[in-house]
Amino acid sequence: MSSSKQIAARHLEGISATMAAVIVGVSPFKSAFELWCEFEQGARNEVEENFAMFRGKMSEAYLIQWFRKQNKLRCRRPKSTLDPDFAISTDVYGFPMNCLLDGRTVDSTGDAAIEVKTGSHWVAHEWLYEDDEDDSANDKMPLHYFLQCQHQLAVTGWEHCYVPAEIGGQYVQRLVRRDESVISLLVEKERYFWTVNVQGHRPPEVDGSAGTTEAIRARWPRSTPEAIATVEDPEIERLAATYQQQGTLLTNMKKERDGVGNRLRVLLEDREALIAGGYKVTWKSFEKKQFDLDAFRAAHPVLAQEFTVEKTQRPLKVTEMKEG
Repeated sequence: MSSSKQIAARHLEGISATMAAVIVGVSPFKSAFELWCEFEQGARNEVEENFAMFRGKMSEAYLIQWFRKQNKLRCRRPKSTLDPDFAISTDVYGFPMNCLLDGRTVDSTGDAAIEVKTGSHWVAHEWLYEDDEDDSANDKMPLHYFLQCQHQLAVTGWEHCYVPAEIGGQYVQRLVRRDESVISLLVEKERYFWTVNVQGHRPPEVDGSAGTTEAIRARWPRSTPEAIATVEDPEIERLAATYQQQGTLLTNMKKERDGVGNRLRVLLEDREALIAGGYKVTWKSFEKKQFDLDAFRAAHPVLAQEFTVEKTQRPLKVTEMKEG
């Protein structure tokens, strides 16, 4: 079995460190509903590896080496994908928790975890303060990574998790200290997700993220013809009314915004830009090449038909029923 499949198989054996921020609702990568769907289907949604992911994986070795040089600490890295010294599990909190460490070391408190991170200059503001010349005293880091580290400390029982990171080509290092108050809240939410949502097969609260939307569409891609249910449920009525009202509001807001935009265009006339106070308004023309699908279909109808595919659409609509 490949290393990615080994990790995927272990992924659903309990609550892992990467799930912590997802369950709390602060992950920028995945929603709790998406995670619940993975447990329900018994398979992890695999994301095709991109360059950033590949670079992050390859960077573990040299970042840990640099961490060791900077801190004069001996470090160990896994010898295999699920090296038992690094793939650690516990049920001390009443449900299965696990973590997969990038490395480990020993400091004045005893064993300590190492969690390697990388990021481009676009995320530097999540790690660095603008006026920081000396980063050694900085404790700033993304919340979802902080919760990942606290989960690791909960599983291992250790006091420290070191985070050596390369952010925009700059080496930064963070020390996450065990925080019992954070761990207590984190474990409570994770336990609820495991016992109620996973074992109880009850979906968590849904949100409006793109990931949740796609997960819902993937779970129920097609409607059953003529399957109509009439229910007496005030909550469904409230949701339907809210959805319709918000749709009307968005439509009206768009019309209003479009009207403001047209007023600006009239003021610009043929100018590329106008500067007024603290605002710069631009309306530049440029040439754009695009594929003329209608012309292609007219000139090559057989070839166009050969490359025409059917895709299932399932739009959500709310209409108010008229009495009588």
